[in-house]
Amino acid sequence: MPPWFLFLAALVFPSAAQPFDADAFDSDNECHLKDCGFNALQHRSRKSSAEQFQALNSSSPSELRIYQWNPHWQCFYLKSQQVCKERAKSLLNQGLRNMRIDFANVIELVDPSYRPPGGYGVLKATCNAKENALLIYDSSRWKPSSRGGSRASGCITHKDRAFNVQMFESLAGSPLSEVVVVGAHYPHHITVPKLRAALAQVVHSTGVQRTIFIGDTNQEHGDSVDVAQALGMPEMPAIASSPPFVSCCHKVNEGFVWKFDRIITNFGSVTEAGFFEVPSWAAPSMHRAVHAKVRV
Repeated sequence: MPPWFLFLAALVFPSAAQPFDADAFDSDNECHLKDCGFNALQHRSRKSSAEQFQALNSSSPSELRIYQWNPHWQCFYLKSQQVCKERAKSLLNQGLRNMRIDFANVIELVDPSYRPPGGYGVLKATCNAKENALLIYDSSRWKPSSRGGSRASGCITHKDRAFNVQMFESLAGSPLSEVVVVGAHYPHHITVPKLRAALAQVVHSTGVQRTIFIGDTNQEHGDSVDVAQALGMPEMPAIASSPPFVSCCHKVNEGFVWKFDRIITNFGSVTEAGFFEVPSWAAPSMHRAVHAKVRV
C-alpha cells in the first residue's frame, strides 16, 4: 500500500493508519547535547499517524493548531511533476480542514491556481517565479487586522526567501484576542535583518507581543532559541518550540538529515508535535510537514 494512501486514510479514517517508525524520533533527539527540554515531548510524539490525528482533532478552547510545510518549487514548476502538483494541493487542503489548522506557513507552492479550502484565507509574499510564502489562516476564527502597521511582507534576501508578518484578531473560539504570526523561508544563515525589522515594526505599531513563528529555517546548527533571539522575537515569558524534527530533504544529497522546519512561540507550551512522511509521488527536495499544538 503506497504511503500517500496511508496518509489520506489517516485524514479520513484515522483508525486505518499505520504507525510511524519510532526510530525516526529516537535518532532525532538532540537533548543529550544540552538541557533543551525537548526529550519528553519527543517521546510523546512517538505515536501512530492515527493517534496524531485523533490528538489534533480533539477540541480545546485553549489550544492553537499550527502547520509548516515546504513542498518545494520542483513539485509545481517542473512539467514532469504534474502528479505532484495536483496531489500536493489536494493533500494540503485536506490536511488544513481535517486538522482544523489555525495558521499554516507553506513555502514555494508556486501555482497561481491554488486556492485554500473553504473557510480559510491566505496572504502571499512572492520573491521570484520559484519562491513564495503562503500564510494560510482559519477565517472562521481569525481575521488579518486592518490596524495601521499590522502587516509586513517581502524578501529576506534580494528577490529571494519570502516572508509574511501579520497581526491577527480573533473572531471566535480562540484563547487569544490578538497574535502576531510570522511565516518565513530562511536563507542558510540565521541573520535576517529585513525580517527582524518587519517583526519589530508590526509589534511596535500594534502593541501585540505574543508571536508565533512558522518557518523553514534552513539552519544546520543551533536551536530554536537561537532562531528566536536572532529574529528579535519578544521573549514573554519564554520560548516554546516544536522538537527539532529531521524534515529535509527528499531525494537530495544525503536525504533526510536536516532539522529545518520549526514552529516557535513566545507564549504557552507545545503539547503535541509531529511530522508527516513525504508521499510516494513527492518531487525532489520536498520536506516533511511539521505540525504542533500550542496550549495558551
